[in-house]
Amino acid sequence: VRRRDLRGADVVLPTVLLHNQSLEDLPDYLHRERDTLTKVVYYMCTHLVEWVNGTKIWNRTTSWGYLQPDGQWDGIVREMQDGRADIAGSCMMAQKERVKYVNYVLAPSKIEAMFVFKKPALASVTNIYVLPFDIGVWVSIIVLIIISSSTLFLSSFGEDRMKNYYSKSWLQKMSDGFFDTLCLMFQQGTAADPLSIASRQILLLGLMAFMFLYTAYSANVVALLQSPTNDINSIETLLTSPVACGSQDVVYAWQMFGHESRPIHRLLADRKINSQGKKGFLSVEDGIRKVREGMFAFHVEQTAGFDQIQKTFLEDEKCNLGFIKYMSTTSPFVAFSQITPIKEMLRIGANRIMEVGVQSRSARRLVPERPRCGASAAMFNAVRLSDVAPAFRVLLAFYALTLPILGLEILVKRREMKRGIFESKSVDTATAEITNNIII
Repeated sequence: VRRRDLRGADVVLPTVLLHNQSLEDLPDYLHRERDTLTKVVYYMCTHLVEWVNGTKIWNRTTSWGYLQPDGQWDGIVREMQDGRADIAGSCMMAQKERVKYVNYVLAPSKIEAMFVFKKPALASVTNIYVLPFDIGVWVSIIVLIIISSSTLFLSSFGEDRMKNYYSKSWLQKMSDGFFDTLCLMFQQGTAADPLSIASRQILLLGLMAFMFLYTAYSANVVALLQSPTNDINSIETLLTSPVACGSQDVVYAWQMFGHESRPIHRLLADRKINSQGKKGFLSVEDGIRKVREGMFAFHVEQTAGFDQIQKTFLEDEKCNLGFIKYMSTTSPFVAFSQITPIKEMLRIGANRIMEVGVQSRSARRLVPERPRCGASAAMFNAVRLSDVAPAFRVLLAFYALTLPILGLEILVKRREMKRGIFESKSVDTATAEITNNIII
């Protein structure tokens, strides 16, 4: 530490600036959403060079440093490889391929890039009409339907003695009992009023039981229609969900999604981002706008994304935001050149700046917290046709089932009519023969 005085010697810092306006914003903490990875380390490097009594030399470059097809590095890594740089003027993600030329020291701030999305409605990712009850309740309902149908079938024998019309067959009585049970379950009443006390008691108990079940089921469905899903909480669930994906249009995003090696992450990158070509990489404004519209996950650096959310989202819209981390690395690091002669001096100075809290002050001004839900009351979302699609599919399935049943009824009816006509002709023929015999 005693030998920290460089006596004004040059300290070269290659830096990545994606926006020309950042050249004016660097000293003043303005527009923190632009080039955040550079601004976070800018203030630390300024204090560090002052601590060693050096002179800052900023060299602008276009890349953090990626291995090219010809085997050469570009950007900051190339500057360090050639001995033209001492400190990286932008935060860098730790990669083992760079370790030969880059010395990762510490993370200046907890800054991350992640997928941001509005949690979709539960009805858009699953069938909510089977969720209100667990399997035990559904089994109990089936048992209740069987018991109600059976008791109504048995009570129908007493109904025959109290009515004056013809007695029905066993099959008809079973069908009537099951149909009356379905009417009770859907709160529709029965086709005919029962006469016996036993039948009335069965209907009364059935109405009460199914009324409570119907009320509980309806209330749960209404609540589920307004509920977001919490099942999308990992890369695997995001891959299998109907949510579309995109990424912020920056150099490291193209490299990250284009050279991913983890199987699940690679599938997500290929299916939902790389397959779109340039359309899969958007500006922060366009990406956050699509997030607000719903069913879209946008991979964005948190300062740029969170600030845009604060500008454009309503308070209640911030309540259902979801976040999924894609990168395997932790926060980006301050990096020094492996071959710079002042590497150890810079390392000690960087740790001193972190220990005394100077860098924490800069980080708090540059890195925002996640958007918080500030809505004082719940907001109800309008129900869409897609939310009730499972119910429509069941209804259409039953309508489709009625067509073959209708055709079968028509066939049976025509067959009975033909049989009746044939029997009537036979009776007329027999009557005519008897009459002729009597006359003779």
